[in-house]
Amino acid sequence: MSQHVLMKILILFALLLFHPICYALPFIIVPKAGTTLPTTIYPGLLLTAYYTISNNTQTVQNNNYIKYLPPSVSQVTAGTFSDTCGTTFNLTAKGQAGSSCTLQLSISGTVDSQDPNPHHHLFACFPNQKTCAGTLYPLNITANSSTLVSIAITPATASIDISRTQQYTAIGTYSDLSTSDVTTNVTWLSSNPTVSTIVSSGLATGLSTGSSNISAALNTITSNFALLRVKSIVYVVNNDINSVSYCSINSDNSLGSCQTTGNSFNFPFGISFNVNATFAYVTNSGNNTLLYCPINNDGSFGTCQTTGSGFNGPFQAVVNPAGTFLYVTNYNNNTVSFCAINSNGSLGTCSVTGSGFNQPGGMTINASGTIAYITNLTNNTVLFCTINANGSLNNCSTTGSGFNSPSGIAINPAGTFAYVANNLGTNVTYCVINTDGSLTSCAVAGNSFSAPSDIAFNLTGTAAYVVNNGNSTVSYCALNSNGTFKTCLITGSGFSTPIGIGIS
Repeated sequence: MSQHVLMKILILFALLLFHPICYALPFIIVPKAGTTLPTTIYPGLLLTAYYTISNNTQTVQNNNYIKYLPPSVSQVTAGTFSDTCGTTFNLTAKGQAGSSCTLQLSISGTVDSQDPNPHHHLFACFPNQKTCAGTLYPLNITANSSTLVSIAITPATASIDISRTQQYTAIGTYSDLSTSDVTTNVTWLSSNPTVSTIVSSGLATGLSTGSSNISAALNTITSNFALLRVKSIVYVVNNDINSVSYCSINSDNSLGSCQTTGNSFNFPFGISFNVNATFAYVTNSGNNTLLYCPINNDGSFGTCQTTGSGFNGPFQAVVNPAGTFLYVTNYNNNTVSFCAINSNGSLGTCSVTGSGFNQPGGMTINASGTIAYITNLTNNTVLFCTINANGSLNNCSTTGSGFNSPSGIAINPAGTFAYVANNLGTNVTYCVINTDGSLTSCAVAGNSFSAPSDIAFNLTGTAAYVVNNGNSTVSYCALNSNGTFKTCLITGSGFSTPIGIGIS
């Protein structure tokens, strides 16, 4: 008889020994869905394993507990999941809400799944200590003596709102080229703790507007730097007073204090930002220029400078998600320019791209950076264009319907709807985004605006901000699950013929 078969017999004997009513196990214990049991432990690491313990009886079972665990394994009773099993845990009857909990285990050494001692295996018991159950998925963890050579953390770039969180993962690579998740073993660091903090689990929290570099270290090895941006400021372009307003966002998504910032604007129209929110780009229709302005820690602009060339009635500026190109819609000559973005934020060579535009106004790009959407004010259309690897646009086609002098356009963070501000009306249209990028099922999302000219979303997609060119106001609107707007309210102050809006 093989050792494996013998071990199975011993475990079954232990199960029978611990619960005399053997026609049904009191608990079903399986690895938690979405997690994987660890199999290898490296020097100096602690591992984590998760099981789901479910009540397998038709009655409520209270004061259950874990009776046995392998020698190098301990229970974590204040764990990652909200339903973590405590020192004792209560479970409702089988199949009901609350009939299971998550068992979190901390592992400091090797575990032998074929250990003949039943006390060295996981067993959960009713409080009478006689009715217990083990698992058919025992831990089996072997040692690897390889040394750590590098740590990679993901995501490499991320953006969150104030008070929102971002989970980071750290993967260690060892001298034998094997890898291990070391997220809970590394020491996490935020380069700017006034902007964001990060705890031992790798969970970062946004505290104030700005950016910070997230890194992780273990022993003498330090990871790559991951850029975390915290956004909480709405910027509004005031066309007739040559200024940009910047406003904080309150916890209810209304706008707080608004101030003006920047210099040298000449009938500004659109605004956009580089990927790490260190520069703002503002189009100036009055002198056919584009300014780039460094963003200070408080959200105000430093000295703005002219950059790029060849613009003609520049309306909107848009940076692609990769941060490599900036696009400008040229209202006067029916073109779109695209420019390479230099490392210092300035623009390199600019070229005309795409076709079929008719006084293009607003522009936005999907999250994958593969599709661009451009509004055409004169013929009430929206075009969608494929973005090539070199940044150029092609295959521009008309899509969607029901627009009225469409000006601004934006995509919700979930990437499910495109929203168009209809400047010759009082409404914002929203359209379903199909898998091929085309727009269908266009309808009115909200109808309480005054010559709306542009629109932006907070990062969580819970609020939309619409600039009203007709009455020099900004509206903020909570969103329904179907994409329509709830009641929209006027917010902020000090705007004058606002025409563009952005969030950074």
